[in-house]
Amino acid sequence: MDSLPTEIVLVVLELLPKTSLCTASTLNRSFHRLSRPLLYKSIHIDRLDAFIQCCRTLICSPDAAACVLELELLLDPVVDVFSAFRRLITNALKNLHSLKSLHIGWDAPLLSILDGCTFPNLTNLSSVLQLYPDPEPMRSFLIRHPLVKYVCISGEHSNLSLHQGNLAEGVDDLPHRANHHPLAPAGAFHLPAGALPNLASFTGSRLFAPIFIPGRPVNNVSLAWKASDGFTGSSMLHIVSALANSSKPVESITCYGTDWPMGLVLSLPYACTSLKELKLVKCKGPQEGEHFSDDYERLNFAFDIVLRHLPSLTTLEMPRIPSISSPMSEDLEKASLDSWRRYECGLESVVFPSGAQWQRPSKMGGEWRRLGP
Repeated sequence: MDSLPTEIVLVVLELLPKTSLCTASTLNRSFHRLSRPLLYKSIHIDRLDAFIQCCRTLICSPDAAACVLELELLLDPVVDVFSAFRRLITNALKNLHSLKSLHIGWDAPLLSILDGCTFPNLTNLSSVLQLYPDPEPMRSFLIRHPLVKYVCISGEHSNLSLHQGNLAEGVDDLPHRANHHPLAPAGAFHLPAGALPNLASFTGSRLFAPIFIPGRPVNNVSLAWKASDGFTGSSMLHIVSALANSSKPVESITCYGTDWPMGLVLSLPYACTSLKELKLVKCKGPQEGEHFSDDYERLNFAFDIVLRHLPSLTTLEMPRIPSISSPMSEDLEKASLDSWRRYECGLESVVFPSGAQWQRPSKMGGEWRRLGP
């Protein structure tokens, strides 16, 4: 093994599971030196006792802490236990000078553990936190990390809400609405204009879109919402306004939910003139008493408008509607594709409500091929 180049040994070590990597690190000093960065490169913890032990190791071995690039904490902690180890945890986190990706999942009363923690190289932040009763620790944390490019945040502040407004006012004045902060009441989660200047991708609750997107170079957006809290009225208008006021054209939008936001779809040609990818996933089908033909007409109407005004669109995924997978035949799907040719759009991939995917080899030409199911 001593005759093997270090590069080859590293390739082999990177393929090993962590249990085998631990064994390899005990073989000799050379293997220990090469294995150590790989052992601590990515840490995933879902038990509090394991987290406490890990913190002790990171404090006692600063060189090991310097190897950590990704940290994922999915814990259901006991507040009293966390409080008892607060200083230990904070000191351990402060040693992670090389950290690039952080995923945290514990309740907001414990977010204060992040106070004073700054990760100079952090670019990815993912959080499943509930931002109550005090969102300030998360707000301060985001402000301290200007290099963050990717944010996934799903927890909602209990005071987070949207002002009521009249959707009939239209979208022509969207740029003027950007300066009107949509959140109320005072004390709700917010960010100053200069925070997260490099943010390129936002994934999270629709209520956070007006906070994270406007004025930042966000070109990739994924939104989620609850069945009882969908895209309606002024809430949809604020989301469209946020999309229109990203400092960089939004090129990809994905919506996750139990209904499909027709109002949002119809507004996209006004808000996202350079959109390349639109996906509506995990959506429910027609309600009881509704018919497939009605739902199909609504789909065709909405996407006809989108494709007519968005020639940049290359990927389209329609809402998945299992209840209409059988009536929407292959011929019907092909007819839709043929009808869209008249718009000279650059579509290359389409997924229909049945789940069937169609592709064509090149923009503005080539025959559509059905890939399944």
